[in-house]
Amino acid sequence: MQFLSYFFIVLLTCTFSCQSKPKIDSKKETTVRINIVDDPKTLDPRKSRSSGERNLMGMIFEGLTRSGKEGKSELALAQDVIISEDGLSYTFTLKEAYWSNGDRILSKDFIYAWQTALSSTFLSENAYQLFCIKNAKEIKEGKKSFSDLGVSAIDEKTLKIDLVNPVPYFFEILSFPVFFPVHKKIDNIPSECISSGPFLLKEWRHNNFIEVIKNEKYFDANKVQLSSIYMTMVEQETEMQMFENKELDWAGSPISTLSLDRIKELKEKKTLRSAPMSGTRFFRVNIEKEPFHNINIRKAFSLAINRQAIVEHIMQGDQKVALQFFPDSINTYFQDADVKMAKILWQKGLDESGLSQETFPKVTLLCASAHQNLLVAQAVQQDWKQTLGIDVTIEPNETKVYFSRIGNQDYQISLGSWVADYADPESFLEVFKYKKDSVNHTGWESKEYISLLDKARNVQGKERKTELLHCESILMEDLPVIPLYHLSNHYLQNSFLKGVVLSSIGTLDFKWAYLDSSD
Repeated sequence: MQFLSYFFIVLLTCTFSCQSKPKIDSKKETTVRINIVDDPKTLDPRKSRSSGERNLMGMIFEGLTRSGKEGKSELALAQDVIISEDGLSYTFTLKEAYWSNGDRILSKDFIYAWQTALSSTFLSENAYQLFCIKNAKEIKEGKKSFSDLGVSAIDEKTLKIDLVNPVPYFFEILSFPVFFPVHKKIDNIPSECISSGPFLLKEWRHNNFIEVIKNEKYFDANKVQLSSIYMTMVEQETEMQMFENKELDWAGSPISTLSLDRIKELKEKKTLRSAPMSGTRFFRVNIEKEPFHNINIRKAFSLAINRQAIVEHIMQGDQKVALQFFPDSINTYFQDADVKMAKILWQKGLDESGLSQETFPKVTLLCASAHQNLLVAQAVQQDWKQTLGIDVTIEPNETKVYFSRIGNQDYQISLGSWVADYADPESFLEVFKYKKDSVNHTGWESKEYISLLDKARNVQGKERKTELLHCESILMEDLPVIPLYHLSNHYLQNSFLKGVVLSSIGTLDFKWAYLDSSD
């Protein structure tokens, strides 16, 4: 048996005050203010999906592990863990920790959260992340009962987890919201938000602001230096004005997007900060709807796009053109703006589909209605018109409607992005493993792809990398997704704000944050 012991120091509290305009001029100021743009769909970690919701969940809830200052996973609610030699069994001993209502956090709280997320009637779009647990996938599909789930409470403070395969990044995914424990009372009393994390909900005015305050029952509350976080919900231009008026302490990635019109100016002023992001902007293609059931049509659409022009003239943030799906891939699968080949494949696709230029069906491009999305969509719209000779209609939707339509596969082609859940190519590839998974929504599935992903989970080192690259090549050959460019973080930060941890997977952690004007 292998025994690992971790000690996790938690330091996280902030207050985001946007209506009031406190001047940060002393160490006594403990309010941090950010803009989250949109109202979250949920405060239930089992139901959260977006990166913004994930950041919010990390404030209110805690898991067995948490990402540390250096980006490495550390134990949080877990005191220690014993790992079996085959890597298939993890036995955690819990810290003495309490919910914000004073109840002890117990092993059964984890099991309750995971079982409900895996219920066939419970809407949990990230439930697939639990599928590494033995029988979890079969339970979600209704093929097995909750009693078959590979988790057990040995006693109140000891939790055993059995996996399907060894998972080299298991400590990382344990810090995902869907793995957080949930107090049973939040299902019985929906208005309650019982916290296990550094903060607890003080007030939520929908489409206006959310305020969370320090959770005095948090197991590491004495290490939290900030008292509250005030999260307003405003558009890009308003956010910039508020930051310049010292009404916000952070603007931009990963919780919002800086105005593209200001990027050049911010670079020249040297106030723009940048950091790598493990993410890709891409088109999701519904291969079950005409005309995208034809692979050559999909390829023609991809090759007609001038990605370099988008990166240079629209984004202006040193993003990299994506000729592959995941950012660290060593392979490229096509040429950017390959107009000649696009026209050849276009005609081939028309012939195979029994279509002509005149009878080609109407195509609508779905996107969320942010300004940046519209600019990218318009650039690609022009590329398709110029190379393929077709008119594509852009259909911007409010964020919630956009995600609803994606979830219902009510689109032909849509602009979106994916940021890795953990630092591994599998985080990109697993999304499209099964057509019925809650985040695929393309109608695409490949038996070979599934087999290779399963094989990659049972091998290590170079062999594993080879299998994952093979998976990527299948995805890029069939093109249920058309990559555009790889993402990067661009943001503005109050110089008094210290200790914030920004990860490459889009998490913004104020655990160690504090305000200091002494510089």
